[in-house]
Amino acid sequence: MAPGEAAAGGNFIDTANVYTGGTSESIIGRALRGRRDRFVLATKFARDNLTPLPEPMRALDDQVRAGKLLHVAVSDWPAWEIARANTMAELRDWSPFVGVQLRYNLLSRSPEAELLPMARELDLAVVAWGPLAEGRLTGKYLRGEQGRLNRGG
Repeated sequence: MAPGEAAAGGNFIDTANVYTGGTSESIIGRALRGRRDRFVLATKFARDNLTPLPEPMRALDDQVRAGKLLHVAVSDWPAWEIARANTMAELRDWSPFVGVQLRYNLLSRSPEAELLPMARELDLAVVAWGPLAEGRLTGKYLRGEQGRLNRGG
């Protein structure tokens, strides 16, 4: 987070182990040194489709019990799998997901069909990623301004 954003009251940082070629978590750790308690830090990792669901759920619970994580959440999973994971956690007295991060904006409203009702029912916090559709909802492309979409994406 840039110093100006923090000074303006921003305190939520979202990262992943694959951002900036795998170095983002180290960069953020250095940037927050001495002031970590003033920020909400969210990170994530990719789960393969071959690992049985109990394994990552138990591993996440182990990290919560060890004090390394405060809460666990999930990003970009289907509603049925999130519900299954939380039911499993509840039955085994493991830490359930407390939130879900999903792609949601005026151009991508598919979460309204299953993910948002599931989040409401399971009392999960929702964090949207891509809320401005990579800038398409800002109007900058209509004005000919540069952005990620103009750089091959």
